[in-house]
Amino acid sequence: MADKASKVSTQTLPLIDPPSVHDIYVDEATGFYSRNGTLRITFSTIRANHENNPATMQRVVVNRLVMPLSTAEAMLRNLVEIVERSKAQATSNLSTRTVQ
Repeated sequence: MADKASKVSTQTLPLIDPPSVHDIYVDEATGFYSRNGTLRITFSTIRANHENNPATMQRVVVNRLVMPLSTAEAMLRNLVEIVERSKAQATSNLSTRTVQ
């Protein structure tokens, strides 16, 4: 018998957004891996290693994101929509900008 909670759409659940959740900056999505119905993405950023003089740059893994493939597909659609809208807005702003 299926669990009733699994049939509830996440859109109908309240979203709790606590201020203690941290934003994470990444320079790149370093790796992608799919296994057992999940997509795993490794993110990294470029940091200076000050143990060396002069400092050397290195890529450091800062986070991994694991999500069901269906959620990854929905995220992909949302990302494409946002990027396309942002590009259109940037192009529109350039064409209406006044130079003094």
